[in-house]
Amino acid sequence: MFMSALYRSHALLGRESSAELDMIEEIRSANRQNHVTGYLHREADVYYQWIEGPTQSIETLLVKLQSDPRHTSFTLIGKSKSSVRRFPNWLMGYSTSGEGALLEWATRNNLSLRILDPAMMVSFFQNQAA
Repeated sequence: MFMSALYRSHALLGRESSAELDMIEEIRSANRQNHVTGYLHREADVYYQWIEGPTQSIETLLVKLQSDPRHTSFTLIGKSKSSVRRFPNWLMGYSTSGEGALLEWATRNNLSLRILDPAMMVSFFQNQAA
């Protein structure tokens, strides 16, 4: 059984800066050790991240993320248990609005961003990863 979680936060690192790219590599290394997979998307100065893995790994990671100084305004949008990973091959997929804007995708798919639905965000991440 796996746990998945979706959160949003305000990025403090420069978009695609060396600090942000170093963070992505650090995340991938930690995820490998903790059997966590997922996807991180940066939309302007907002991070949206889906993480999935063993329940204890995700619970521990969520606590760490709340105090990570590289972002603020951490908001957990949802978490759930699942028997299947959505991103089994991604230690941490990554995209920015430069590769595809969330608002444009939502508009094309006639979806509202007023209330973020985890399933909708997974669809967006899968679209970005394709």
